Amino acid sequence: MQRPGILTEQDHNNFDALIGHVLDDYRAGTLAKADVIGGLAELFAAIDIGNEGEARAWLTEGRKRLQKRS
Repeated sequence: MQRPGILTEQDHNNFDALIGHVLDDYRAGTLAKADVIGGLAELFAAIDIGNEGEARAWLTEGRKRLQKRS
């Protein structure tokens, strides 16, 4: 059974921006591959379990969260 989506259009825009920043930072060598994978996995897990607050935090603060890991 399909559940209703939890992400807004702004969330999708933030996701696009996060992916762009992650790719740029990885290419620049400021983010490790393992950190990128781990961070994106946490984002997807939050979405999967319906944890809107955590998902939105990753979508708006993901770059900062990832930079703290590296």
